[in-house]
Amino acid sequence: MRNQDSMAKPASPPRNQQTRHLLPLGISLAVALGLGLSGWGVYSQRRSPGAHRTNGPDLLQTENRLKLEIQQAPRDPAPRLRQIEYYLAQGRNADGLDAAREAAAALPDDAEVRAALADALAATGRVQDAIRLFAKIKPVENGARLQLARYFIQDGQFERGAALARSISDPASSQALTAAQLLIDARRPEDAVAVLKPVLRHAPGGETRNHYGFALLLAGRYREAADLLLAGARESPDVPTLHFYAGSALRLSGDLPRLPAAEDELRRAVSLADQDAFFQYELALCLAQQRNWEGARDAMEAAAKLSPETPEIQRDLARAYTKTKQALPAALARARYYHLVDAGAAAVKLLEPLTRKDPENIELALGYSVALNSANRFAEASALLEKLHARYPENADILWSQYRLQTALKLYDRAFGSLQLLEKGAGDDPVLLGEQAVTLQHLARYAEAEALLFKLRDKEPDNPERHYNLGLALSLWSARPDAKQVAEAELRRAIELRPNHAAAHYALGQLLLSRGAPAEAVGQLRRALDLLPTHVDAQRLLGRAYLQAGNRAASEEAFRTFRALQARADERKRLELPVRRMQEIHRSRMALARYELRTGDPKSATSELEKVVYQFPDDREAHQLLEGLYGYARRFQAQFEERQWLKAQGRPAVAPRTHP
Repeated sequence: MRNQDSMAKPASPPRNQQTRHLLPLGISLAVALGLGLSGWGVYSQRRSPGAHRTNGPDLLQTENRLKLEIQQAPRDPAPRLRQIEYYLAQGRNADGLDAAREAAAALPDDAEVRAALADALAATGRVQDAIRLFAKIKPVENGARLQLARYFIQDGQFERGAALARSISDPASSQALTAAQLLIDARRPEDAVAVLKPVLRHAPGGETRNHYGFALLLAGRYREAADLLLAGARESPDVPTLHFYAGSALRLSGDLPRLPAAEDELRRAVSLADQDAFFQYELALCLAQQRNWEGARDAMEAAAKLSPETPEIQRDLARAYTKTKQALPAALARARYYHLVDAGAAAVKLLEPLTRKDPENIELALGYSVALNSANRFAEASALLEKLHARYPENADILWSQYRLQTALKLYDRAFGSLQLLEKGAGDDPVLLGEQAVTLQHLARYAEAEALLFKLRDKEPDNPERHYNLGLALSLWSARPDAKQVAEAELRRAIELRPNHAAAHYALGQLLLSRGAPAEAVGQLRRALDLLPTHVDAQRLLGRAYLQAGNRAASEEAFRTFRALQARADERKRLELPVRRMQEIHRSRMALARYELRTGDPKSATSELEKVVYQFPDDREAHQLLEGLYGYARRFQAQFEERQWLKAQGRPAVAPRTHP
């Protein structure tokens, strides 16, 4: 399932675990998959062309100037609209909504003000409210129809949004580019191609050409896309995504003489952004097509290191190892692939005979222990690790594996024992200290955990996570007489170091509310919700803070939003439960995937669908949904494979719509 350990074998947890939150807040992040081309963000909001992020004195000066303009001309909508757009561009969505409501109260008949209010509602997660409000405006002009289309797509109503985007009356207008963007957001690349084709005649180069090439790439028209994207890459040689898209289109076109050109483009993309897993992966695939298996293996290893949770990377890494005659690494990579698609039994079946044949191989034994864990054979996994530890008592890899398994099974006493053994060789390693603090908290040994958190803060005074973790811990369970004051200072320091730290804003709001400062708490909780609109607990606390501050109307609205968010979270849990209990697994996984698509979580939807197509390979709907999703995650090889499978199964000329 989702929380299973990776089959990767690090000597210690990944570095990003240094910033692990001590007390998870239950925040569900919907990961937006950016497309890498300027202006093509998923679910983008309307923004003023001149709007930009500022901070410090500049921000205050701009804000005061806008307020002064409104005071001087209260009936003029222009400064009010600039104020709304300014707040939204700053990510201060709650302030933008307040400004929009004030503008709508002052100018109730102004259609542009009402449209700005709809934008602000959508920005704060109230998309259905935005749709209801905007529908009353009776959108006739292209811009209004496209704005409503954006809301439908953001709400998961892809067909309705796409229909509006296709209905623009002037295909040569600048709004056609926005319509094409929305059609791509709605996973209708062929429709985007149709909208952009006449635009290209009026503006044959630059942004239009790049977007047209990208739409062709998503639509699977690789030969047509290649030359357009190559031209864009030549025009903008320092934009890595253009080189990546051009190389992908050349590789997938099937034109073997052009593979060296594809390799050149992909190497250029990697040189500009070597930490992008899919740039490395595409390069590996291109090298494999040219039978350069050593180069393919090296690039695939780099991709797997950057994105160890991507199934097809592990699958193709296994193939590269096989081609370079590395049988054991191939088996381990294949087992990791099985693990990622919830096929733990297959991983056990693969590794068990190899482990019996070579019982002294630690890497193989550790991989086998994770396979057993993945197959829910926890006792066997634990026994194997105990046996390994007895044989190699100082091996850090074995101790970390034991710690992860013991933590997953909530055997915190034993987990802390593993960490203490690791401490002998690691000393004051921040990763180890952080894990010790987490485990001590689980054991309710709060004073010891607190001492470690102070130590970590002092070792890394400029790390906002150290201040956040310490502040959170002090605010919740410290026995210090000055705990609340120190906690507030630590949380404020975390926010100072990272102003967009949603969890720190939430924790500070919670602390301020408990200390009898509801008005200050409101500001912090609103900022947390600006950054994470689906944060259920923050929305609930905001309702309480407004109530304690004497703003009953705002409190009632906050609680209405809280109930809607809670209902959504409950629905997700209801859909996840049968999957976790392995009941009616096929139907349950598909229902969960459709729900995650509808609520704007394509990454989770993709993960569920990948498990479906492994376990139920004849499910055409799952393949069709994946085909539509993969291109937006820059996984063009997987998208290509889904198309090939559907074609082999007799896919109709016009595929069914892929909306949930």
